[in-house]
Amino acid sequence: MAIVQYWIGTHGPFEYEDTDAEHDYPEQMARKQDVADGMTVMADSVEEEILYGLSANAGTSDDASRSDHTHGSPEYPSRFPLEGSDYSEFEASGTLKFNGAATTWDDINESLQSLRSVGVTVLDDIVVDSNTFRAFTGTGVQAQFAEGSTEILHPYKEGSSIEPHVHWMPEDANTGDVKFTLGYRWWNKNGVMPAETLISVVQAAPGVAFQSLKASFPIIDGTGKEHGSRFVYRVIRDPADAADTYEHHAVGLDFGIHYEKDTTGSRTVSTK
Repeated sequence: MAIVQYWIGTHGPFEYEDTDAEHDYPEQMARKQDVADGMTVMADSVEEEILYGLSANAGTSDDASRSDHTHGSPEYPSRFPLEGSDYSEFEASGTLKFNGAATTWDDINESLQSLRSVGVTVLDDIVVDSNTFRAFTGTGVQAQFAEGSTEILHPYKEGSSIEPHVHWMPEDANTGDVKFTLGYRWWNKNGVMPAETLISVVQAAPGVAFQSLKASFPIIDGTGKEHGSRFVYRVIRDPADAADTYEHHAVGLDFGIHYEKDTTGSRTVSTK
């Protein structure tokens, strides 16, 4: 069997084992490179590149390349980042889901200015620069409350806890503590309304008139709760409570619920 030398430009020689009597060696012979001068060995493989963010590399050989070579590519990822327990995930349907600490938070807000307040519990009206605000009184012996109802929205991470709160303002520059009590009932759709639970928060008036404040109630455990569940509530102020020492109006702005989200919505109207 003959050894045929083949030159490319100024490089070479390349040696081929002649396996064809007619010396038709381009596809009929196994090619070898003379590496005595330190040139790169020619091969029939390519470097695998299976990570994102790699730059293109032309290699170290100046002699030849294949026009039909391929480096392959990794599978299309369904999650970002690719490692760790905190990540965003695209499900097969295209739905975006947040996992671990990748979840986000949002707010359900209900205006206390428009909520129902009836009978002896009705909130007072105070006028500020021709605007009328509903406000909880700081005097007397009768508690006042505003009540309403809302739905826990579809992006809600089912089973997670929520943080109810009140946005309010003191009517003057006096100081003292304001105590808000929240009476709530929370149950899943198609369930039976439970008894009312009461929780409270005490917050100091800072001595600045009409400063916007947020009083956060204790966290409410959401174990077993679903999106679309019903939340019925009363926001109460009792000026006769010994913990309430601010003897002036507290303007009720909004009642809110901070809730955790793990999707941008529900997958169907009724299915999370």
